[in-house]
Amino acid sequence: MAFEVPWYVYLVVAWTLFWDALGLWKSARKGHLVWFILIVFLNTFGILPMIYVILSWIENGKARNRSKASVVRGKSPRKKVSKKRK
Repeated sequence: MAFEVPWYVYLVVAWTLFWDALGLWKSARKGHLVWFILIVFLNTFGILPMIYVILSWIENGKARNRSKASVVRGKSPRKKVSKKRK
């Protein structure tokens, strides 16, 4: 007696694997151990990794905006060297 798997099960598995892999990779690269452990042990069909990825994108966007704003305001991260006039 063979058991036939519906086509949508393959879709759900692919969806879950994609988001789990992306969430695990990003959390490992950033050193977020708690997120890594939660993604490994909780099977949420990709919802938890999606939340992590979206939050990390938002966090990165805010960090980029802060660095751009500091340069626009004249607060360059590099030290300016003033030339002495003779």
